[in-house]
Amino acid sequence: NAAELFNADSPENIIFTYNCTAALNYVIKGLLKEGDHAVISSLEHNAVLRPLESLKENEVDYSIADYSPNDEETINNFRKI
Repeated sequence: NAAELFNADSPENIIFTYNCTAALNYVIKGLLKEGDHAVISSLEHNAVLRPLESLKENEVDYSIADYSPNDEETINNFRKI
């Protein structure tokens, strides 16, 4: 039913987790590998920062782009990284 609701190709593409923090951990730790570099905004929740910090042991690095109320400035901050 969930696959149909979200127009997923199959039920195997649906995963239920305890909460958003657990889901973020699965995705971040599951996708990033040694040598990868993530770019996040300065507005990210601790649930994003903590797994990224823990992945530094595995030589995964990240940068933080500053948020600005001006959309163009925020976009430029991402481009600078």
